[in-house]
Amino acid sequence: MLRYAEISDKEKSQFHRIAVQLYNKEKIGSRLISRLIKSRHKILIPEITISNWLYNDRIPGRNKSTWFKPRKPPKRDILLNLYLEKGMSPTEISKKFNVVGNTVRKWLTKYNVVLRNKKESMNTKRVKTFLRNFRLIIPPKPFKKITSEKAYILGVLCGDGHINEDFVQLEINKKDEDFIKFFIKCFKDVYGLGFNYNFRPKRNTFAAYISPEFICNDLLSIGKFGVRKWRVPQIIMTSRNKDIISSFLRGFFDSEGCVARNFITCDSVNGKGLLGVTKLLTKLRINTSFKKYYKNFKSPRRYSYYVYYVNIYGKENILRFRDTVNFTLLRKKEKLFKLYEN
Repeated sequence: MLRYAEISDKEKSQFHRIAVQLYNKEKIGSRLISRLIKSRHKILIPEITISNWLYNDRIPGRNKSTWFKPRKPPKRDILLNLYLEKGMSPTEISKKFNVVGNTVRKWLTKYNVVLRNKKESMNTKRVKTFLRNFRLIIPPKPFKKITSEKAYILGVLCGDGHINEDFVQLEINKKDEDFIKFFIKCFKDVYGLGFNYNFRPKRNTFAAYISPEFICNDLLSIGKFGVRKWRVPQIIMTSRNKDIISSFLRGFFDSEGCVARNFITCDSVNGKGLLGVTKLLTKLRINTSFKKYYKNFKSPRRYSYYVYYVNIYGKENILRFRDTVNFTLLRKKEKLFKLYEN
């Protein structure tokens, strides 16, 4: 006995006419019509199908033009060239023919092509090239030890730098290109990897973007960073190495410090972090003053907050700062030299 789905469209139209005639002449319902067709013609047509014919004016094949039609597969040679020779995945091939990946898999199966398993897919030339370009970078040298270059990086991250689990970023004004060059050089010295920086015309700034995961994890394991969260890392705070301390301070003052008319100063909204900076300066016998000011901005948002300042006064303190900390930026170095001379 055949089912309704197994007969041709022409036969479906014939049984539709038979059902309508039985309904109009003999006044019988869809259930009895289904049984009569089954007994007389050995065709099993569901009662719901006949009911749609009779009561909902459904005609077999009337909407045939809107039915889903399978996409005609490309020629076998073209498909095999893409999959076997070029090593493209079904998903990549599907984008060329505007279909889904499963359709491409059906085409390949139809052509008696054995599909690659996961291990074989990972060993194709295309995937190897992709992994080579976007692989997790293996550090070329040990980097756990705290050096003066690493301390400088940490100082910048407590200042103008930004870090999260995905990347390290520094964006500075165009006039301070020497700053970003030295920052990148420190990463080269510590981690053995070279990085570039780009110019952003709209913002008139230089920006460095450093993304290897192991670098971010290493730096985040040392301390806390963020505008209001940063603290001087404990490994810097407890260090007895003056080069390490001075390098950290140089990175911080390159970011946040400036040379005023008769003193050196730096400021931050993070009072606890800035107190740690004063303790490091004291270790280098540089006396400071720590001040707090309340700023109230009369803007539409009307917000206010405290700003903390560390100031270095006096010729002896400025001399010690120049000889032990100093700046990397040439323009700040020149200002410091003039300040000491005057």
